[in-house]
Amino acid sequence: MLVPFVADHALAIFPVAEQGRCAAYLTPDAAKAYEGPFSRTAMLDGKPLVCAGLINKWVDSWSAWAYIDVAAGSHMLTVTRAVRRAFPDLPCGRIEATTPIDYDAGRRWLELLGFKNETPDGMACFTPDRRTYCLYSRVN
Repeated sequence: MLVPFVADHALAIFPVAEQGRCAAYLTPDAAKAYEGPFSRTAMLDGKPLVCAGLINKWVDSWSAWAYIDVAAGSHMLTVTRAVRRAFPDLPCGRIEATTPIDYDAGRRWLELLGFKNETPDGMACFTPDRRTYCLYSRVN
């Protein structure tokens, strides 16, 4: 079941291993910043499974984000279909997302969602721990 995202949902996620590094920076205030009209949580038995949404950067340009629980694996096809169905209805031109260059599951998911890799060689030192990430975009 999809419900509007609230900060407590992200804080309740037990993130997949690759997102564990990012979760270290997820404070209650940071999670609150993700709340908005284009943020949703996929719930299973009353627990957050996947939290995802968009943050407006400027006119017609958005940043996508997601926190995925370790229990989400067998439900990702359903989640992916729900996200893909939502894209045409979004009043956004450009949507950007990032993922670690060596995180194959994250890269595959973004490509399944219709994002294109704009930085195949990655962006060096992109995060506080100096990891290399790729920038993906989708234009509606």
